[in-house]
Amino acid sequence: MENNHDKERTVVVEIDSHAQFIRILSDPKMTWRAIFFLSFMLAAIFLLISIVILSLKEPFNIQNFTMNDYGAVTTSTQDDTETTYWLFNSAELWANSGISVEKGDRLTIRTSGRNHGAIHHLSEASLENRRYGYQWSDGNGREQGPEWNDERMYFPISRTNAEGMILMQVFPPDEIYDPTQSPERQKQLREKYFDGSNPASDERIYAIGKERTEILIHQPGILHFSINDVVLTDANIERLYKRHIKTMIGEGLNASDTTAAWKILNIPKPATIVSSTGSDTINNACKVDDDAFRLLKTTAHIEGLRKFMTSGGLKIDAYPDPEYVTFINRDHPTDTIHVKAHPLFNELLYYRHHQYYDAWFVDNIGSMLLVIERKKNDNK
Repeated sequence: MENNHDKERTVVVEIDSHAQFIRILSDPKMTWRAIFFLSFMLAAIFLLISIVILSLKEPFNIQNFTMNDYGAVTTSTQDDTETTYWLFNSAELWANSGISVEKGDRLTIRTSGRNHGAIHHLSEASLENRRYGYQWSDGNGREQGPEWNDERMYFPISRTNAEGMILMQVFPPDEIYDPTQSPERQKQLREKYFDGSNPASDERIYAIGKERTEILIHQPGILHFSINDVVLTDANIERLYKRHIKTMIGEGLNASDTTAAWKILNIPKPATIVSSTGSDTINNACKVDDDAFRLLKTTAHIEGLRKFMTSGGLKIDAYPDPEYVTFINRDHPTDTIHVKAHPLFNELLYYRHHQYYDAWFVDNIGSMLLVIERKKNDNK
């Protein structure tokens, strides 16, 4: 009997699904045609997407970013509006942002951050493990408190705004302050723009605070920023100095006293006027005229004046460096005064001699982020 299990069987597998794809792969020519077709389709799709993106750029105001030499980053759109982000160092007096504006532009400025006006006092308080009363402030500045001194009350850049408030000023392009300029040019620009005493300052200086909107720009130039504090220009130093003298002498300060105070401020540098040995040698003495000598003699031993100077924050024994100062009346050479740390020889003389106009700014600490929205003038 024949065994059916021993017969050979043939199994045929037919693939109905994807038959066309299998035929393409089995034919090299058809395979290359398929690859070419797919590549063409992908390129066409990519080109179509690119055209759509480029056509939508203007309606959706895709922004362009630029950065100037002062670190200000500006985003611009197609509707004549710019937004600039800039980190302001509060220790700089009239810091140059490098941001240009034109007459008729309108600005909206917002600020964020805090600053402190006396890093040295913070350091001293830290060493003594105590909290210093002079508070940190935001863009609006700080209100008057028990630690407030008269200088910041009467002689800041803007007397109508809080100490420490952020201020803005537009400097004309040809009058930008530069430390490489001649001393005469620097002094001219400081007197014109720095301390707020110029008659035109009220129109040029804008109080910004934490936010100010719709600021109309009256002249083309570069935006500069500062906190509201005392600038030690010659004019301000003279006002400060006379006020201290008048406070101690009282209303009896007359015209000759005022003139004498100015003469004291203009005494030559201590290296040529002070005796380091304490002797009365005329060559080492400070020679002044009769008015200045009388004022110096009147105030030389007033303990109240000494205390007033110290409590007001003006150091009287740090300048000049030698301990003793000898004054000689030029009109009457036999009249001399020999005193240690004369009350009228305070740090203001140091600032004036060295043109240290930003001394009350460099001890500031803090960074403020400024966001400046500029709507360009359409009628230029």
